[in-house]
Amino acid sequence: MDKRKILSTRMREARKNGGLIFRPPLPLPPDLRTLDEKRRDKEIQRIKKEKEALELIQEGIDQMFTMSLNNQQWAHDWNVEEYENNRIEMYENEFPCDESYDGVAQWCICYKCRPDWHSQPGGSLYKMREENKATWEQFRMEKEDSEREKTRLRLEEKALRDRKIARRKAKEEKKQKEEEEKKRKRIEELKIEMEEREMEYRKFLIKSKDDERDQLIKKQGWKQRESKTGKFYWVNKTESQWNIDVDYNPWLEFYSYKHDKQFWYNHKTKESVWTNPNL
Repeated sequence: MDKRKILSTRMREARKNGGLIFRPPLPLPPDLRTLDEKRRDKEIQRIKKEKEALELIQEGIDQMFTMSLNNQQWAHDWNVEEYENNRIEMYENEFPCDESYDGVAQWCICYKCRPDWHSQPGGSLYKMREENKATWEQFRMEKEDSEREKTRLRLEEKALRDRKIARRKAKEEKKQKEEEEKKRKRIEELKIEMEEREMEYRKFLIKSKDDERDQLIKKQGWKQRESKTGKFYWVNKTESQWNIDVDYNPWLEFYSYKHDKQFWYNHKTKESVWTNPNL
């Protein structure tokens, strides 16, 4: 009998007897991961388990620090019972063993077993608050019984909040003004620096244009001499002149920071125009 007939016979018997229909289990899908992928997945699972264990330990520590003294006493009694019955090692993920302590204190972290932990910031403050809780609670209730005191506290809180807001606003406005003034001064400094550079650039261009004109005059056979008054004039073999006209482009392009645009300066006539005369 083949497998199909056997399966058909079992299904008929199951229906006849009112039982469950037999279904063969589905085969597991094949694992197609490479060896490196299996190692990587195994490492990821290991890291995940270590992280979960550390989180569980930290959660237990945080819970102990936030417990009241009565709840810590209950936890201590339970840990003592588990320790005496050699069962406390089962909870290693929640209570890590510290062999620097003796007895149940190797596992229990309450304020009785590990007082040095509770002397840390947070632990000692909580312990002190628990010990003085009744006194402060009574004092607070007596103080808040009066509606006048409640109103005073609300007004005092509002005034404190308003002062904080005013101080913060004044501080922000002062900081903003200082930044704006610093920015303004920097812009002025940059403007002066750029204007100085522009003036130096103008002097350089004018000097270059002077040299260009002088070279053209010298090519015509003239030589430059200085008079007794400090002025310069031109001489050749037959005559002398103060100024000699030569053909060259006298226009120079400059930038005006005052008007924020270009202008053109005539090297010969010393006049300035806003439009390009070479066009």
